[in-house]
Amino acid sequence: MNLLYRVHHPRTGRSRPAAPVNKRVARLLLTRPAALSSSQHALLGELTTACPEMTSLARLVGSFAALLRPEPGNEARLKDWAQDARS
Repeated sequence: MNLLYRVHHPRTGRSRPAAPVNKRVARLLLTRPAALSSSQHALLGELTTACPEMTSLARLVGSFAALLRPEPGNEARLKDWAQDARS
């Protein structure tokens, strides 16, 4: 599945990659890294380094996913995660 496609820019006359749809970005962020194809990994890398907010979002999503596994101490880690997410 190619998430990037070319769109024509009316003012410059050049084509550029279009931004992926929000649902597709969310799917990339929420999919286990081992389940992503190499092209999806590359796209996710580009998206998460596009701006500091996306970098922070990807880090928070990944660290929250680790909290979903039942392990001792996750309650305290969840509180730390929530504090980190607020800042």
